[in-house]
Amino acid sequence: MGEVIIFVVRAAIQFIQSHKARSWPTVQAEVITATEGFEGCPTAEVTYKYRVDGELYTGSHTEPFLFGSSQKCFLAQCDADTEIVVRVKPRQPGLSVVRERDVYFQTHGYRLDS
Repeated sequence: MGEVIIFVVRAAIQFIQSHKARSWPTVQAEVITATEGFEGCPTAEVTYKYRVDGELYTGSHTEPFLFGSSQKCFLAQCDADTEIVVRVKPRQPGLSVVRERDVYFQTHGYRLDS
C-alpha cells in the first residue's frame, strides 16, 4: 500500500511540472543514460543533454510508475544515444522538463509543435 501512496504523490508532482511546461518550446535532447530505479515505487531515471542557442545543457528526469512493466516500456523509448523531446523554460534554458506524453508521441511518429 505504501508503494501506491508514494506513486500517487510522485505522479501528482510530475503532473504539475508537466502541466506548467506544456507550452514551453521543445528541443531535441540526446539521452546519456536511462536506468531502472526504485524510490518507493518503480522509476525510470533519464539523464540527457541538449543545446539552446549553441549552449550545451544537461538535465535529468525521474518518472514514477505503479508497475515495472510500464517502467520497462518507458525505458525502451529512452535508450542511451536516442533522441527525446524536452520542454525548455523560456529565458531559462537550463531548466527543462521531460513530458511522458511528448516521449510517447515522438516515439509513435506524431509531430510536436513548440
